[in-house]
Amino acid sequence: MSPFEIAAKPPPAYTLVADQLRMAIQIGHYLPGEQFPPERTLAEQLGVSRTTIREAARLLEGEGLVETRYGRTGGLRVLDRRLTAAEVRRLLREREAHIETVFDFRLPVERAAAGLAARKRTKTELGKLYSLLQQMRAIIAERDEPEDGSQSAVARWKAVDTEFHLTIARAARNPLLEEAVLKGRAEMFHPINAVFTKIHPYMEESHERIVAAIGDKDADEADRLMAEHIEETRASVLYYVKTGRPYLP
Repeated sequence: MSPFEIAAKPPPAYTLVADQLRMAIQIGHYLPGEQFPPERTLAEQLGVSRTTIREAARLLEGEGLVETRYGRTGGLRVLDRRLTAAEVRRLLREREAHIETVFDFRLPVERAAAGLAARKRTKTELGKLYSLLQQMRAIIAERDEPEDGSQSAVARWKAVDTEFHLTIARAARNPLLEEAVLKGRAEMFHPINAVFTKIHPYMEESHERIVAAIGDKDADEADRLMAEHIEETRASVLYYVKTGRPYLP
């Protein structure tokens, strides 16, 4: 179908709801093991019937993203499925071309967002970026804890990292850029994010340099540092695909 042709029939409501819930998981609004609001609340928030919520939940269950638990403490919960190293590498190899596409998309979009943010950011937005950096430092301090705590820290890091990049996009004062950054972050979800099972200090240092440039209102430097950050992330993923070992710069 041509992109300019009108579809004969709109998609079912439950698929649109599933898209929204999937995005919420992908960008870290709901972390592994966390529970969505009750069915009635979700239906009210999204303006759909409870039947539609159930159908969307079944779709996401089929994708292995969520599970429905029953009983007093039941509800829709994000699955905390940890892939083996072999599973991660297989999935990444299968999607290597898509991975390159994601980074090719993110590079110009997030460079533009960083440059515009440096020109247009407010003190409040800069303050939020520094607050997010503090959260990252606190999470990094947990990276040497036992495995369960470490994995929890990684999940929270991904959520804060997403909010960091979205805050920069909002500071750019361009809703199209913000939407594009959000899309890029969602595409970074499984299996790409499965590479990041550990948090390394260089991740935080890269963010700190970007915030410093935005704080100085140095658009060219913010643009350059964001490009460096995106390419470093690309290198880490592709190195893992080829070697099966974590990449450290």
